[in-house]
Amino acid sequence: MESYEEYDVDVLARKMHNLEKELIDLHDRYLTLSDALKATQHYMVKMAQQQAMIATQVSHWPYIAVEKQSVKRKDKE
Repeated sequence: MESYEEYDVDVLARKMHNLEKELIDLHDRYLTLSDALKATQHYMVKMAQQQAMIATQVSHWPYIAVEKQSVKRKDKE
């Protein structure tokens, strides 16, 4: 293992500065992704609520029973 005296202080400081910049950038991207995910989840919840409302409305629609005709059109003519 190398001793600490063999490392260049300027190189270490530059690497540390680059690492800090990368961490700040990574944190910003994480926050952006988190906000986008939150917005997507909010949209999906609203969509599910709308689908449930539509399903409820459709299930309560009045309907008229229609009997199937057994005679074909060609047979009628």
